[in-house]
Amino acid sequence: MTAKRRVRIRLESVNMGQHIVNDAEGDLYEKNDHIYIRYEEAQPEMGQTTTIIKIESDRAKIMRHGEVASEQYFIPNEPTNGFYQTVHGKMNLTVRTHSFHNRLNEQGNGELEWEYDLEVMEEQAGLFTIKLMIIDIGL
Repeated sequence: MTAKRRVRIRLESVNMGQHIVNDAEGDLYEKNDHIYIRYEEAQPEMGQTTTIIKIESDRAKIMRHGEVASEQYFIPNEPTNGFYQTVHGKMNLTVRTHSFHNRLNEQGNGELEWEYDLEVMEEQAGLFTIKLMIIDIGL
């Protein structure tokens, strides 16, 4: 894989019939045999927030820093703890990932798809299906 390059991403989330699509442009780079995608959140409710997605062959981690801070780990068949924090407070998250499919090519283009149950403060918040598409747009 080459050095850092610009990519377009589309993150689709489905939960209880609600379908949300977020598009962004960011940077894709490789570090310690992992792929990273870094982009600025576009939704107004996120304020000035940078998102970094760390991708491994069989798992992913989403980290946000800025007006919103959060961490979520997606590891199949392994419950993971994370958090979501805003100016209004911090909420503990538990993620139970059921499946994780990595269909990225050697350049980091393609898609990831995973499904997970989310608990917020020990209350069930839904079953989510996520699709992350990555398209190279150059340097």
